Amino acid sequence: MANLKPAEYGRMFFEYAKPVDGITEWITFEELQNHFGVSFHTTNGSWAQDDRGPLKDYVLRKTIVGGKLTAIKLDGFVDKSKESNIRSDIRKSIKIQRCRIVDSAARIECDHKDGRYSPETYEDISKQKEDDFQPLHKTCNDTKRTHCNICEQTNKRYDARRLGYSAGWITGNENYLGTCFGCFWYDPRKFNQVISKDFIKEGG
Repeated sequence: MANLKPAEYGRMFFEYAKPVDGITEWITFEELQNHFGVSFHTTNGSWAQDDRGPLKDYVLRKTIVGGKLTAIKLDGFVDKSKESNIRSDIRKSIKIQRCRIVDSAARIECDHKDGRYSPETYEDISKQKEDDFQPLHKTCNDTKRTHCNICEQTNKRYDARRLGYSAGWITGNENYLGTCFGCFWYDPRKFNQVISKDFIKEGG
């Protein structure tokens, strides 16, 4: 049992964890090893990856100690409704890129830059462009969604000075005037490029 495929590890995990409505308790790798007599610390951990392994349809929580995955739990099913209206080739390309905020390749979601999902940008799939989307780690995307919801309720855009930047927006001001462009969350990479354009490193 030393060379099991990811699907087999997944089958054993489900057998042991017995999820209810996609939810389990925390399950340690030590528990799994003691029960099945095989180490679940595989070389690449592909069976426990969010986007490609057998657990990809679930919200996956992880405990990492000393850089090593030690426990996982399922916390419900992944909401794929937002990604269903993204052209498949764009979604595939975005999801193999690294997060624009935390430079991680894990748990990548294909994020709509426009937090209000403007129909003229996203409704007609045939007219979508890859630049309308960006790769974000799930936690970053969840955080962005929270701030976008606040903006939609108040028409006040997120102020990036809260993150330590010298400016809150690269175009416009705090008032939402029909576009998300200029907000940090719309395109963090572009925001950083503009903010740091005239940066001069101290000491040469």
